[in-house]
Amino acid sequence: MSDIEKVNRPLLDKETFISKMVEVGKQRGNVLQTSLIKDYADLRCEGGYSEELLNELKKACMKAGVFIDNDLALNINESNEYHSDVRHYTNKLYDLMDSKAIDPKWLATSLMEYLSEDEVADFAHYNDYFDVEDINSPYDVRQATNHFIEMFDEGILDPEDIAKNLLHYMSEDNVKDFCHDYELDDEDEEELNEVITETIDRLPTDAVEKVLLILNPLISDSNIVNSQDVSDKVEEYLKQNNISEELKDDLEAKVVDKLVASDILVTDEEVHQCGLCKEYLPKSDLYREKDFTWICDPCIRELQARGEKVKLEDDYID
Repeated sequence: MSDIEKVNRPLLDKETFISKMVEVGKQRGNVLQTSLIKDYADLRCEGGYSEELLNELKKACMKAGVFIDNDLALNINESNEYHSDVRHYTNKLYDLMDSKAIDPKWLATSLMEYLSEDEVADFAHYNDYFDVEDINSPYDVRQATNHFIEMFDEGILDPEDIAKNLLHYMSEDNVKDFCHDYELDDEDEEELNEVITETIDRLPTDAVEKVLLILNPLISDSNIVNSQDVSDKVEEYLKQNNISEELKDDLEAKVVDKLVASDILVTDEEVHQCGLCKEYLPKSDLYREKDFTWICDPCIRELQARGEKVKLEDDYID
């Protein structure tokens, strides 16, 4: 008995049909054949099959993690059950992202560069991200692609979400071709391992920003930070994200450059807070004082101007 014959029920409205097909996809290894959708829709859905129905079903499947593919991309065994790795290359890219072997922003951008600009625009419209007609860049031949990149940089969209949705949007044949073009296929396992190793040794595009977020509690009330703290937080970030420690010096230099550009002093000295004015300063700019623990030159002069004596660790300053 075929799948069509199994579902022998009265006509379903569109919403019920979509819900049923998503469940069928989950039962069949998270994959639906286009031919099955067409046959089932013509047989059991009110109004029959249409491109509008297919588009709405694709949106529901995307949210549920169900792939829609054509018959040629499917791998069916003799019992008509789907292998768990029907989307072999798609799953491989998922694994590479999950293991931090490739940067999601790089993958999303590369997938869009692989697709035609019309396809990227259709993807944006189909997923309700934006309509290319609303972008006022008439001389930009890659308006949709560049608008996605801008939204990544501004934190409006998550590159990993877009990369995954792009993989859903593309056929498995296209994903396979993409992997081949970027040498991410596994026809030669040794070559693939070399590519993965090479990719792991690249810093993610948001690495500096992520380290600055980790550092933020240390510098939120001051414009100074100890260089050892920077080094420790860079090392912490690399370990948390399984990134090669060989990149530590490079990332640390970039973080320091960013801090300096933001008028934050990076010093090798210990950093302490003046007990009187509460400003954070390098140890060499401070003195030990009986009442305030640490005190800076301007505060010492202010106390002197008021006629007060300042007792330091070894002597008095009149």
